[in-house]
Amino acid sequence: MEGKQFKTWFAEVAKANGFERRRDCWFQSTGDLTRVVNLQKSSFDNSYYVNFGFIVNSVPLGQLLMHIGYRLSSPNPDERAKIEELLNLDSPLDDTTRESGLRFRLSRDVYGQLQKTTTEADLLFALKKQPHMNSVPLSVKKHFNLHY
Repeated sequence: MEGKQFKTWFAEVAKANGFERRRDCWFQSTGDLTRVVNLQKSSFDNSYYVNFGFIVNSVPLGQLLMHIGYRLSSPNPDERAKIEELLNLDSPLDDTTRESGLRFRLSRDVYGQLQKTTTEADLLFALKKQPHMNSVPLSVKKHFNLHY
């Protein structure tokens, strides 16, 4: 699969999940929050990364792409390796295998996770379950009155 074909396929999946494209990202507003999905090309090889997360609409974004961000991956080494293989367009996978493997993981790990969070209260609940707040911008910590 070539990069242009992959990006077109990815855009179709994002659109099918209710996201609208603006620039290099796909967005879906829920009122309090905007869900974001971004496909990032690796600088090192023919691989991509899937970044996703949230914009808190009442907090200025500044230079950030999103306030709270994640990357499609896994703490399980075998699953992480499979995700990396699926996102590496030089890996010897046929298009059907790549698309079905990615569609499953995008549905479960990206769109599935994003759909669980629709309000600021949902996001705050998820943030409080994180082991630390190191990646949470100060403006968001202040907005939610989180200790920093």
